[in-house]
Amino acid sequence: MYSSIATVCLSGSLEEKGDASASPDTASNRFVRQYGGSGIHHVALHTNAMRDISAALQQAGTPVLPIPGNYYRDLAARFDLSAQTLQWMQAHHILFDQDSDGDFHQLYTQPGRQAFFFELVQREDYQGLDAPNAFVRVTEQQRLEAEINGSAQDAAV
Repeated sequence: MYSSIATVCLSGSLEEKGDASASPDTASNRFVRQYGGSGIHHVALHTNAMRDISAALQQAGTPVLPIPGNYYRDLAARFDLSAQTLQWMQAHHILFDQDSDGDFHQLYTQPGRQAFFFELVQREDYQGLDAPNAFVRVTEQQRLEAEINGSAQDAAV
């Protein structure tokens, strides 16, 4: 099965990200099965002010996807980031990547109704596809989903 995501940027440009997977258990395939067809999985928004946006979301009580502490220990080992930057990223659940051209910051809200969520990105000349963070995001979303489903099953008993 081939899945593809088309993204229309507010500037009017069109970007297509595709991934090929024969697995019926990819996040995209589970979404289609669970919610009865295609639909809007998430909306990605670009920002040049991730620090301000993440602080405003935190102040407003917006639930963001929790990122485990070991992710930030790994970042410290992989990148030359200041302790203050790492502390800020961990406090606000910011994902990070870097390539030879620049930096990339990501923040996800927790999935809401029908698994819909927002992704906020700050791309500072970064040319990559944020692939190193995909596994972290999907794992944490699955953990939250299992936690919610477990709580719902416990409440039904």
